[in-house]
Parts: sequence; structure tokens; C-alpha cells
Amino acid sequence: MARVPIRNTLWIGGGSGAGKTTISRAIAMQFDLAWYRVDGYAYEHQRRLVASGLADDASVDINQRWLETEPRELAREFAERAELTLPLALDDLREMDVGIGVVVEGPQLFPHLIMPHLAGPEFGLWLVATEQLQRQVFESRIGDPAKFTSDAARAIELRIERNRLLNERIRSSAAAHGLTVFEVDGGHDLPAMTERVRDFFADALLTLPVADGKQRSRLRQRENDANVRNVRAHLAELGRSGPPSMRVPLCCECTQAGCAAITGLTPAEHGQLRTAGSLVLVH
Repeated sequence: MARVPIRNTLWIGGGSGAGKTTISRAIAMQFDLAWYRVDGYAYEHQRRLVASGLADDASVDINQRWLETEPRELAREFAERAELTLPLALDDLREMDVGIGVVVEGPQLFPHLIMPHLAGPEFGLWLVATEQLQRQVFESRIGDPAKFTSDAARAIELRIERNRLLNERIRSSAAAHGLTVFEVDGGHDLPAMTERVRDFFADALLTLPVADGKQRSRLRQRENDANVRNVRAHLAELGRSGPPSMRVPLCCECTQAGCAAITGLTPAEHGQLRTAGSLVLVH
């Protein structure tokens, strides 16, 4: 694969439960950068893969996926899908290039896949959570897929084993390419871990162009809308509307530089705001 770096981009990859989403979003908001979460476009990417003939549209029973499939097979399927997904994510990033730096986050960003697109090793970081921390995170997530199976406890254990295999792949790939992995064991709380990641990216952050107030507001609107669309699609796939109190974390869409405010809205509340032509404003 030819080395074609994606301009002005920080990459945060790694396994589930390591805090990638929270940390990457916080850094993007603090520094007025765009934020692209690969998982936030999962269903849009699936539609594009189906349309191009690279994936089938057959739905898989959630018990069959998380209780009846061996972890090694789940890991293999995930790695193969990551290779199919990355070109779509790269296309998205090129389309959204408005001269603003972007923080890209996702478990699909294996080091060997991202290496050709890094502006330098200081622009990429991988976070890997311990099994104990993953278990705590999965058990606390309201919308975790395991909660919708007939045996949530077993589904979580099988997912942790799948993730162990994927984490081994991440460590090995990062070492082969001279890239950095942070082991996350919960010893640092999220603010402290965010600071540690921010410190790692300190030099790279100085090179990234930032959004002005209006650009920032437009970026956050697009990011929030994509997040809600993906949650709606996930719930529809499960054949459920989700708990009535289930709230999607959304960024404040104000024009204030460095605003890091987050709120939670149900998909219905978000839809009402958009129908009224209103923004998600926290202050």
C-alpha cells in the first residue's frame, strides 16, 4: 500500500473498553478539531459495502453472533471487516476535509492498516484495556449488545476473549511498525487518561489547524447527527426502541472556542430539536 498520509489527522485506535471515544471526543472539543468516530458510521458503511457487493445484507441473530460463534472466528471476522471499512472511512475523511484538524477514533484502526496514512508516528496512538476493565465497562453499558442476548454474562466473557485476540494483534502490529500502545488498566480515571493521551499528542496538536466558531458549530452538528443516526439504526437492527431513558451523549453545538460541554438526549429529543431548527446547546 502506498504511503498517502491523510492531512492534519490524529489517529486513536485500540481495543474495546479503553475509553477511546470519550478521550478522542474530549481532545477534539478542547482543541476545536473535527471528530470522526468510525463506529458512528457503522450502518452507513454497511449499506455502502452491501451496495458495492463487498458484504451481504443478511442479518445475524444476536445469540448466534455473540453466544454461538467462537471468539477466534469473531476476531477473524472483525479484522477482515476492518480492512473493508477503512477505505470507506478514508473517503469520508477526504470528503469532510475543510482544512481543519481531525481526531479519528475506532477499534478498526489496526496499526498496520493506519501506518501508510500517518503523517508520523507521533500522530497515532493505540489504547488497550485489561480484561478486568473491559468487563466493568461492558457490564455498565446500557446499550451493550450482550444485554440483548439470552445470556449476557457469557456473551461478555466471549467478547472479552475475542478482544484479547484482537489486542494481541494490535500490540504485535504496533511493535512491528514502531508505534505506541498505552495499556489501560483503570489506574487512571478518564480525565487523567485524557491528559496522558493529550500529552502524547502535544507536538502533533501544535501543527493542526483549528475551527473558528461557525465551523466548530457545523462540525458538532454533523457529528451529533451521525451519532444519533447510528444509534437509531442499531436499535432498529435489534428490533427495539431502547429504554425510554436511553440518552445519546452529544457535544454542545455552540460557537465558543474550546467548549467541551456534553449533554445527553434521547433520539426523540434530538429529532424534536432538529425539526424545530434548533441546536444542541448546553449553556
